[in-house]
Amino acid sequence: MQTLIPPHFVLEEVTSNDLVIASLAWGFTIGFGWLTTSKALKQTKQTWKRQKRRTFRNAYVWMIWLEILVCLIFGVICFLYLLHFIPPSFAFYFTILPTWALQVQFLLQIIVNRCAILLSDPKHSNRIKIGVAVLITAVNISVYNIWIPARLQISEHYI
Repeated sequence: MQTLIPPHFVLEEVTSNDLVIASLAWGFTIGFGWLTTSKALKQTKQTWKRQKRRTFRNAYVWMIWLEILVCLIFGVICFLYLLHFIPPSFAFYFTILPTWALQVQFLLQIIVNRCAILLSDPKHSNRIKIGVAVLITAVNISVYNIWIPARLQISEHYI
């Protein structure tokens, strides 16, 4: 498989300190992940009791479960990269970006969704949701344009 890595690419060394810090972060992620997943399960059950089949049309329920899934995928592929099971490649770096972008988008939309409950005007809450989505999408696009060339060490301008 072609990795699109330039010949002058220099792999950053992963030190034992890096692995210790990553392992601690991964441990906290797994620990808090269980708590978060149990809370999401509880909220989903409560929503199911109130709405039955309409639960599947509830954006909040979808976002919390997709956030958990995306965080799990992101954590696994990054940890496997640190352990050298996944080599550096365009495919790897391009897989990280959508997972990160989705994490940020879902997390902010979950927060906005919860804040929108406090607003009395549905039009105002929809404007806030759309505004946040547009703003974060613009940030994500700029990250795509800068981060991949920087990680692939394509140009000195981005490194």
